[in-house]
Amino acid sequence: MPTKILIVDDAPVVLDFLDFVFRQEGFEVARAVGGYQALDLAGSDPPEIALVDVNMPGIDGLEVCRRMRTDPRTSRIPILLYSATVGEEIEAQARAAGADGFLGKSLHHVELVARVRDWLTAASRPGGVGPGPLVDLALDLIGLLQSELVWLLGAREAEFENLAIACERGEQEARRFLSEVGAGPYEAGVGSALGEGISAGRPRLDWPLAEVARFPGGRLLAEAAERIGARALSLAPLASPAGSPDLMLFTSPTTLSLDRRGASAVAIAIRHASMGMALWREGGLGYSKRAS
Repeated sequence: MPTKILIVDDAPVVLDFLDFVFRQEGFEVARAVGGYQALDLAGSDPPEIALVDVNMPGIDGLEVCRRMRTDPRTSRIPILLYSATVGEEIEAQARAAGADGFLGKSLHHVELVARVRDWLTAASRPGGVGPGPLVDLALDLIGLLQSELVWLLGAREAEFENLAIACERGEQEARRFLSEVGAGPYEAGVGSALGEGISAGRPRLDWPLAEVARFPGGRLLAEAAERIGARALSLAPLASPAGSPDLMLFTSPTTLSLDRRGASAVAIAIRHASMGMALWREGGLGYSKRAS
């Protein structure tokens, strides 16, 4: 079955060209002239990936991206923004809007198709960065908790360091997250966001990012989570067999709450994560710096 791509541009001649190119490569193509039509098409018949021009009248590609990210029907669709204007500023704006990638219109059409295929692969094959056993564990937790992201941290005195990260949207997204949030360590002292999580000693689900950001050291965590489209972080304190504190952070849909099913899922996840921490302690595995 062909992959469906939504192409959005206000120039009919560009739409005609891209329509031809992607159909020749075996894609099913939906096309929209402008942002409003793009939102209607994406919501009624979601594509598997969207290629959206930035500079359009009405609502531009950045706004299209922002609105798609807040709509449950389209929030997980990979979105690539493209523009004749290139540079760090426009790429930063694209990332802030929630785009998965930014492409210049100067790209040859063969390269353009290759980039689209790369992102489709990343979106369809979950991946992660860090020690292999913990990445596998984190991917299991993603399925169990219906999460997009699981992030495992380990304590080093008054700070935390990354142990592993896994992301439902693929290894490229996991690497992007790490490039934004950094390799650590992160503050875990009294009054800090992570310190509060440890002292509470129990899971905290759907912790609003605005509240996380008010704690010392919390702004970095909140901003990083926002960049992958999260609205909240959930936090589960862990106790490894060695007795030292660890943390599991994950993002979850708003439908996950402290009902019986959700609480049971978190309890199971914590037990599995504790086993993972034991494996990390005994095996001497460390965070892989190749991701930072």
